[in-house]
Amino acid sequence: MGCPPPGAMVQPRGWAGPVIADGILYIVSEGRLIAMDVLDRTEIWRFPREAEPPIVAYGTPLVSEGRIFIGAFNGKVYALDALTGEMRWGFTTGGPIVGSPAIAGNALIVGSSDGKLYALNVRDGTLLWDKPFASGGKIWSDPVISRNLVFFGNLARRLYAVDIRTGLLEWSKEFDGAIASTPLIVGRTLYVGSFDFNFHALDAETGFLEWLMPFEARNWFWTRPIYHGGMIFVGSLDHHIYAIDARTGMKKWSEPTGGGIRSAAVIVEGVLIVASGDGTVRGLDPRTGDERWAPRDLGTPILAHPWVEGNTVYLIDQRNTLHALEGRTGQEVWRITLE
Repeated sequence: MGCPPPGAMVQPRGWAGPVIADGILYIVSEGRLIAMDVLDRTEIWRFPREAEPPIVAYGTPLVSEGRIFIGAFNGKVYALDALTGEMRWGFTTGGPIVGSPAIAGNALIVGSSDGKLYALNVRDGTLLWDKPFASGGKIWSDPVISRNLVFFGNLARRLYAVDIRTGLLEWSKEFDGAIASTPLIVGRTLYVGSFDFNFHALDAETGFLEWLMPFEARNWFWTRPIYHGGMIFVGSLDHHIYAIDARTGMKKWSEPTGGGIRSAAVIVEGVLIVASGDGTVRGLDPRTGDERWAPRDLGTPILAHPWVEGNTVYLIDQRNTLHALEGRTGQEVWRITLE
């Protein structure tokens, strides 16, 4: 049923997405975080070193003020020097880390499969709250920060808003399915998909339900929604991308894809770009769902979120091949298989 959950994998391999900062592209491949020059694609450093055990990562690394932060399936959070790859500090949680970290000020927010949300000092990795926030269920959702609140979901079917300054609960809401998706905040509204096949809009300050879309998908929502021009675009593991009116929840259109959608959609130069689990990338008109360019078959499932830099979309597939596509036309600019 869609992508197998990370906890069920005998030998997890991860699906961390790429990130670019200051001309350096960071990508996880075969258990190593690799930094390379984005122009000539030469390697600058890799972590851990070859003599050290590899790491498995599902969340996209986060780069901020000269450091790169990544959570790993071994339960550890790593803070590295972005230019050299040297480790600045590490912190160990009580379970595998599946989501990406988030940052605000001096607080690095990380969720763990031990059911706890951690606030770490970005400088040294020490705990900022009196104690981590215990949610009572595995956290695979990426935390999102807005207006001093941290929003995240867990596999125990609850969505939380926690005060980033204190680690205390602001509100929580129970759903009919697990929440592994990344929430989206637009103004005062929070949008999130669930394993109950539904997509929801809530008041971000109170948790009150604003709308529940008046139709069900046929599988889980397990990706990051995006907002553009009054519309929400979100993929489902039911092999469809949905365009939803952000104000009402009404479906504007939906288009089938060749596989379940775990990778987030992006918009580049007016083109909605969607990658799916069958390895196909589609370029659609966000207003109508019509094709803007013919589907590109990359041949291998794409589960990781893409990265957009200028008019180029960077996608990594499950064979560790990194693809750079021109957003307006879908033409492949280059590809490189990482080792």
